Amino acid sequence: MRNGLLRPALTALAAIMVIFTAPASAGQDVNGPILLAAGPSTAKRSAQRPQRATRPTQRSQQGQRDKRRTGDRDAKTRDGDRPEADSRTTETQRTDSGMRRTTTVRDANGEVIGTREGEVERTRTEDGVTTQKTVTGADGRVYRQEGSRSYDPDTGTLSSTTTSTGPDGQTRTRETVGSQTENGRVGTTTVTGPDGEVMGTRDYQTSADREAGTRTTTIQNTGADGQTRTREQTRAYDAETGVGTATTTMTGPDGTTATRDTSVVKTEDGRTTTVIRSDGSVVTQDRSTSYDADTDTRSTDVTWTDESGQTATRSSDATRTEDGLIVTGTGPGGNTGGREITGSYDPETGVWTREVTRLDQGEDAEIEE
Repeated sequence: MRNGLLRPALTALAAIMVIFTAPASAGQDVNGPILLAAGPSTAKRSAQRPQRATRPTQRSQQGQRDKRRTGDRDAKTRDGDRPEADSRTTETQRTDSGMRRTTTVRDANGEVIGTREGEVERTRTEDGVTTQKTVTGADGRVYRQEGSRSYDPDTGTLSSTTTSTGPDGQTRTRETVGSQTENGRVGTTTVTGPDGEVMGTRDYQTSADREAGTRTTTIQNTGADGQTRTREQTRAYDAETGVGTATTTMTGPDGTTATRDTSVVKTEDGRTTTVIRSDGSVVTQDRSTSYDADTDTRSTDVTWTDESGQTATRSSDATRTEDGLIVTGTGPGGNTGGREITGSYDPETGVWTREVTRLDQGEDAEIEE
């Protein structure tokens, strides 16, 4: 029981610890995230993640905090007068044809400031599955989503279609068709608007060279205006040395290109990631992890170094409790904060309950759920 409750929280925590990015000086153009691939499986997951901006330096963070203090942003509110959430409780219950989930958000005084309800129904078909999802937001607005997925074993083609409908009745459809090749996969995703107009397409192709031990992924995005942007990445992993590499080339609509060379080297207690950008600038990330069996605590320390030699650090501790986890951390500015995550299951009602409570959190802590 205990391990079952903790597995989702531990999985989320592991993902949080992996996705850290390198710093960039204030005002500097950022070329994208660092690929944290310690092995082939991690590299694959990292390559599929969306682009994220790299971590700003302490000077940039200080400027953002000064703006908040001078009134550019009210640090105590979100979306107008809505108070900042202090805890979030999610109840999930399986139904005969899917699942039902309710999320309740409370402020520091325990008062409910928002409730979100969602229900998913799944129906199996001869060649796949159909899905219907309904979500009611805290403001009462209703969002609906209908989807279907099918597979043709003769051609090896997997097709999926998702139609989303907003509170105003406007729809958007996303259709993806993919198939296997001799050494990878190819596919196309098309997004259409309410009137059937094409809003954008994405063509992707992956291929593996087993002899060379490399995998290449090419993605081409085409907007409604017909302009294209291409991203090609070749990844490799040397099991003997424990070194993972990735070379990424991005091409814009005007034909200009930018490259990024990434290498990940295993260390005794973690890994070191180095990124070389098109302009020759180098940024690094050093990550180390330790475990204390006596306190059942896993500690992680991350240090980012930008091209000018400036550094930023963050440390976090995850301690297992009887019914969950307590995650605390210290940000680059020295402020601390964290989350307490608990989980429980009621066998009579079949309801899983997960509660995340925000601990005292400084502006630099940046501890995610």
